[in-house]
Amino acid sequence: MSYRVAFRVASRSTPLTLLALRSPTNGGIYRLYLTATGRLAYQNLGSGVSRTSTTVVSSSVWHTLKVHITTGAGGRSDVTYDGAVNASLTRLESLPATTVGMI
Repeated sequence: MSYRVAFRVASRSTPLTLLALRSPTNGGIYRLYLTATGRLAYQNLGSGVSRTSTTVVSSSVWHTLKVHITTGAGGRSDVTYDGAVNASLTRLESLPATTVGMI
């Protein structure tokens, strides 16, 4: 499953969710967000584990994110930011074994 988000940051002082994937019954799967310091990060909503990249998102410019996830024990998260693979957020990750029902 692949999802694409375009966004522009006007200012930053609190975390901001860019994309949240949930099951058909509203159970959490995956959340891609900006930290309060402007770094890209994701949270595995099944295990609660968060990963933060070293990438700081610049303000006042449009950006694109693409995430491809595979759910289940052999799961994977692939993240690209402005067309480049984000190595810190591209990794094997056991995500809840369910289909995405809500974005």
